[in-house]
Order: sequence, then C-alpha cells, then structure tokens
Amino acid sequence: MSGKEIEKSKNQVESAVANQGSNELQNIQTAYRLTGKNYLKWCQLVRTFLKGKGKLSHLIGTGPQKDETSFKAWDEEDSKVMSWLWNSMEPEISDTCMFLPTAKDIWESEMDHYRCIEMKCSSDVAALKKFIEKDRVYDFLAGLNTEFDQVRVQILGKEELPTLNETISIVRTEESRRGVMLEALSNEGSAMLSDEERKLSMDQTALPNFKKLEQPRNSN
Repeated sequence: MSGKEIEKSKNQVESAVANQGSNELQNIQTAYRLTGKNYLKWCQLVRTFLKGKGKLSHLIGTGPQKDETSFKAWDEEDSKVMSWLWNSMEPEISDTCMFLPTAKDIWESEMDHYRCIEMKCSSDVAALKKFIEKDRVYDFLAGLNTEFDQVRVQILGKEELPTLNETISIVRTEESRRGVMLEALSNEGSAMLSDEERKLSMDQTALPNFKKLEQPRNSN
C-alpha cells in the first residue's frame, strides 16, 4: 500500500471508531464488517475499538485465571466480546467460528485464515487455504463433546475431508436428530409410566373387594 492509501485507511478506521459513541460494544458499521477481502482494515478497527473500551485482553488472552474471584465477571464480558466479533463479520464468515469457546479463539482463527502471506503462485495460495481449512476442521472436531464421537469418526473417515461449513452442518444435523430421539423416548417413558400408574390404581381398588370375599362367613 502507498503512503496515501495507508493514511486514508487509518482515517476511515478512526472515523468508524469515533462514530461508535460511548455505548458499550455497539455493533460495527456494515461497511467495515469482515468480508474476506478487507481483513487488514477490519483487524485494525477491531483492535482499536476494543482497546479504547479496555477490552483488548479478550483478544490476547490476558484475563484472570478461572480460580480468581474476578474471572466470572471477565468471562461474562468475554461472551459479549464474542457476540460483538460475530456481528462484525459477514454471516458466512461468522458461521465458521460460531462454536469456538472464547473471543481469543475467534480472533486467532481469523488471523490464521486471513493473514497475508506472500506466495509465489496461485497454487501456493490454494494449498495454504486448503491446509488452513483442514486445520480448522480438526480444531472444531476436537472441541466436540463425547456424545459426538461417532459423527466425528464418520467425518474423519471420509475420503475427502469436508469443509468447515459442511462439517458444522453435519454436526448440527446429528444434534437435531438426537434431540428428536430424546423427545420421542421421553414421551414413550411418560406413556409407560401412565400405564403403570393406571394398573396400580386398579389393583389398589380391587384389593379391598378381594379381601371381603376372603373373609369367612359367621356361623349361625
């Protein structure tokens, strides 16, 4: 970039930050959202804005430890920063990092994907993008709970590893299927319980009558 272009970009960033006002983590202007082609400008805007709000620690991971009393409040604030970061991206980009656990993970994920690395030819760029995509898929699968072990094995066993978007879609489908199955099992269990309760009630009603039949008649 030329000196004029750098100065122009700097002025645009400062203007966007100034227009945010004093409200906490107000959504970024649409024109400055991450599209995949404006990473450097977006990166500068995000760092400048969060630094001005005193929340840069959420990007670099220098918050309190989990056993410290201030961690709960910081963790709640981190969730707000995560939401703000997602809103600062185009939906097709935010979807790829929706399951990451912290703001730092989201930030580093986008750095890995969009940082500028000089390549000699287009094939090098394609190879790098493919490598980064696989790495993000592996990170996503590694963070899944144990109940998704089977779907994790199925994805890793495919001849060609799906993209991150495809992987997320597969996991969401499996999650929905499990939810339907659990609901069906719950309804079935409730029906069985009602049948047992009805049977028990009938037995309790019949028992006094049965005892009356068993009582010997008084001799005259």
